[in-house]
Amino acid sequence: MIPLSNQWRRVSKKLGPDKSGYLFVLPYVIFFCLFIVYPFGLGTVMGFCQWDILGSHQVFIGLDNYIRQFRDPEMHQALFNTILYMVISVPGRVVLSLAAALLLNMAIRGRGIFRMLYFMPMVTSSAIIALIWTWLYSTEGGLLNSLLLRMGFDKIGWLTDPNWAMPSIAFMKIWQRVGYFMIMFLATLQTIPRPLYEAAQIDGANKWQRFWYITFPLLNPGIILITILSTIWAFQLFVEPFLMTGGGPLSSTLTLVMHLYNMAFIYFDMGYAASIGITLGVIVLAISLIERKLLGREIGY
Repeated sequence: MIPLSNQWRRVSKKLGPDKSGYLFVLPYVIFFCLFIVYPFGLGTVMGFCQWDILGSHQVFIGLDNYIRQFRDPEMHQALFNTILYMVISVPGRVVLSLAAALLLNMAIRGRGIFRMLYFMPMVTSSAIIALIWTWLYSTEGGLLNSLLLRMGFDKIGWLTDPNWAMPSIAFMKIWQRVGYFMIMFLATLQTIPRPLYEAAQIDGANKWQRFWYITFPLLNPGIILITILSTIWAFQLFVEPFLMTGGGPLSSTLTLVMHLYNMAFIYFDMGYAASIGITLGVIVLAISLIERKLLGREIGY
């Protein structure tokens, strides 16, 4: 039997140097078609059908599922909650991760340990973090409310008050993701040439001026990337509200992904769930393009 490596070499020689590269990308093309193209195509088709997952066939209904979304109050609530979460979490992640990166880019003792500690929440299971923060946010006996009572303040229903529930989850997610974006900012900061700062200092620029006219403009490509990634992740919020509040209280933490999950696996309405998924993808794409255009216009990208 001819070894597989020899067979690979023979096929490469027959194809020639110009075409043999296709063999190396073939595994990814197969993966992309099976796990990206096929599910996306199937979901798009399902969005135009009525299909109970327990049923045996699909019925084509055209745009009825998408028209239904405009009349669905839970869809409206989920969209509002998700946008609220995005508005809180995206600026918070960018500002705090940039501040942490600037601090840990300085020559301070033990900065390697601090970088590791900041990054640890990112590699910790979201389910574990959600359970820990549920205890921290607990109205009765939770650490945060215990501290508030000792300082003479009233307790806050972090997860039981509709006005506080989503901001509380947003703060927790900001804390979890700051370390990841901090590493991205650090990588960019360390590529900025030191002579630029030295020349500016010789010209009399103070620390704020060096940051505003040198550091910040050179960080802008990273800011665009982090803003877009944060937006995409914001619209994927599911695990934390699912475990911590179940979408409550009064649907104040119901997100688009949770609504999709409920339609698909609780009410078994796969067609409508697929249409929500397509709408979610279109919204994320539109907002990302708008962010890219607006931020790019400000910095000339």
